[in-house]
Amino acid sequence: MLEIAGSLRKSVNVAVLTNNTTLIADHIDTLLPELRPLFGSRIYASAQFKRAKPEPDCYRLCLSELDVRPEAVLFVDDLV
Repeated sequence: MLEIAGSLRKSVNVAVLTNNTTLIADHIDTLLPELRPLFGSRIYASAQFKRAKPEPDCYRLCLSELDVRPEAVLFVDDLV
């Protein structure tokens, strides 16, 4: 997924929405230092929205934070 995100970010904005606690998001640079160069400040934890994926409001609140319209977004999950 990181390789795909790295390729995509050359032509589109990319972000992360994880179903983790804010504790993970607060320490993401230590836990997963390879994320910041790819996603910058666009790393979100569902807990900060007091929701969890796949609740529609979780995605809506994240999109609001990103200041993008739902029809302009493609969501890709890392689950197979």
